[in-house]
Amino acid sequence: MKSVLALLSVGMFVAGTAQSQTRVTTPTSATTTTGRASGRPPAVPASSTAASPNHRQELYDQYHSVTKKPSSLAPASQPIASVPVASVERPVSLDGSASGVRIGIRGGASRLVYLERLVGIDIDPTLGFVGGFVFNVGRGKLSFQPELNYTRYAYRVNGPIRSTANIANDRLEVPLLLKIASGLANSTRFFVNIGPYGAYVSSASVNSQKISLDGSTGRFSFGVAAGLGAALKAGPGHITLELRGLYELGNADNGVNINTDSNVINAQATMGYMVPLGGR
Repeated sequence: MKSVLALLSVGMFVAGTAQSQTRVTTPTSATTTTGRASGRPPAVPASSTAASPNHRQELYDQYHSVTKKPSSLAPASQPIASVPVASVERPVSLDGSASGVRIGIRGGASRLVYLERLVGIDIDPTLGFVGGFVFNVGRGKLSFQPELNYTRYAYRVNGPIRSTANIANDRLEVPLLLKIASGLANSTRFFVNIGPYGAYVSSASVNSQKISLDGSTGRFSFGVAAGLGAALKAGPGHITLELRGLYELGNADNGVNINTDSNVINAQATMGYMVPLGGR
């Protein structure tokens, strides 16, 4: 009986010792509360500190109620917005469609067209020629086109006794035309030319023999010109086709003399080529 009691006493002593060791090694809420009351921050696990260097500072600020002010500077990670800079370079058109100046040449045939039959004179118009330089200034549908042309108008006079005289007048013509065109500048276009012109008879011949014009009247004349044509895109420029008529309104002999009774139209059928100067 005494041995049994001794064994029970030893077992109770061992159990009490184990329980007291468990209480010592296990932290309780009371211990944590006591630690805060004493002003010490709670212990931070070493693994958490190693994983995040700023974590300990965040816990300290949270414990002491420290509030961080937002920074007025943008984070370095945010890209700075780039401000687009307008280009000052003007686009250059390689085909010259933006050019405001064009130059060219024109040439073809000329012929007198009589609006009524002359009384007592038998005249048969014959073919002459025309050739010259063309300048064109302007963009879009409207442009200004001055020209310098050398033109020959020829005709044959039939005499009463089977005699004929082939007469030719050579003159310089300076039309100042307004061009009205349709379509785009770098494509096929149709146009109308209209405006005044001035002319000067430089020479004349009868049966291919030069005659003197000293003292002759009507060498300086003026009138109105009108033409209809097309400009076909070809290479850097355009091929131009035009039918034009010039109607004389007077001359400059001894002042300006207006004469609207002329019954002749100086007709021209020409082909030319015009190219742009630059592309700006």
